[in-house]
Amino acid sequence: MNIRTTINNYMFGQIKDTTDLLTYKKAQFTAYSDIFFILLMSALCFAATTYEDKARFYNTLKLALPVITIAAVSLFLVFKGKAELGMNVMAVAACFVASAGFLTSPPHLAGTSLGYFMMLDVVYATFFCPQILSAIIFVTFLVVEAVYYFIIALPAAEGTLKIVVKTTFLDGSIIISCVYVVCFFASRFMHQGLEQTKTESKKNADQLVYINNLLETIKSASAELKNSINLNSQLIDSYNENAQNQTASVEMLTATLEEISSGTENVAL
Repeated sequence: MNIRTTINNYMFGQIKDTTDLLTYKKAQFTAYSDIFFILLMSALCFAATTYEDKARFYNTLKLALPVITIAAVSLFLVFKGKAELGMNVMAVAACFVASAGFLTSPPHLAGTSLGYFMMLDVVYATFFCPQILSAIIFVTFLVVEAVYYFIIALPAAEGTLKIVVKTTFLDGSIIISCVYVVCFFASRFMHQGLEQTKTESKKNADQLVYINNLLETIKSASAELKNSINLNSQLIDSYNENAQNQTASVEMLTATLEEISSGTENVAL
């Protein structure tokens, strides 16, 4: 057993034998992603300590600490065997953090920083979470971008900044919609293929059971046939033995009759 197998058995031992292969692989991906985000955000916090601007340091902490907390909670749930709950927590919490960060970011940073996290969360939710939850997250992001554009950024924007805000809203809404649609259909195709595979596997399993039952029937019939052949062989041997005994008796009777006949002839003479 190699190191990777040992680690997987330790980390995912509670869900390995209780879920299907797809859920198990999703749990693995989620756990390793959580560990990656924890390490990445920890490194970011460590690097932020070198900033001379304290405001920039606190902004980094406001982004990193929620991500670390969310990833830790999701990782804990996966380790405890609640893989689907851990994946849902990861997606919902990431939606909340990305939405809050988007609404509080300046117009020139909202679409170029938090917008990518929103798209990443849409992809993750579409592939790893229930369909209704991924749709809710997608609609939430569209609402957040609309609120940001019409209520927060647009009234205060002027000149070039107004164009930037409008471009951020239009491009962000279109791109996130395209990402959701592509991921949605890809996820549906994947699940349909999985269902078809399960159906074929069940059909093959039923056929295997039928073949095994047929083999058992053939084996049982062969055993009965063998017993019948043995019984018939014993009857034939018994008939042969009786026939031989009867032949011997006939020969003895013939010899006796011949002796009687010879004796009779002698008496007559």
